[in-house]
Amino acid sequence: MTLNKPVFYDTDCLECFLFVDAGHILEKLFTKIVIPEQVYNELMDINTPTIVKTNFKKLKDGFVETRQIQFASHEYTTYNLIKKGFWSQTGKCCVIKFDVSVLYICNIINF
Repeated sequence: MTLNKPVFYDTDCLECFLFVDAGHILEKLFTKIVIPEQVYNELMDINTPTIVKTNFKKLKDGFVETRQIQFASHEYTTYNLIKKGFWSQTGKCCVIKFDVSVLYICNIINF
């Protein structure tokens, strides 16, 4: 069964699949995964294990979509406010430390 909706991943989740060469599982489960540019940069960082980078490049073409958050845009400002813990739609700040860029992209497309 394939979920026919975009799925949003942060670095830790995606890296777990890539570290054990299980990207094919993601390709069977989802039609596409979306990652913020910040997540992509973290995956390609010099400190990321080579196996993770290699397995990321093995994912089928077009399966991973990278989204950019433009500097100084409304989206960027909101992203930074979430990251620093100064923003919430409910008035209660309850953002835990994880890839805030993923949380933000889910929010802007009303996912």
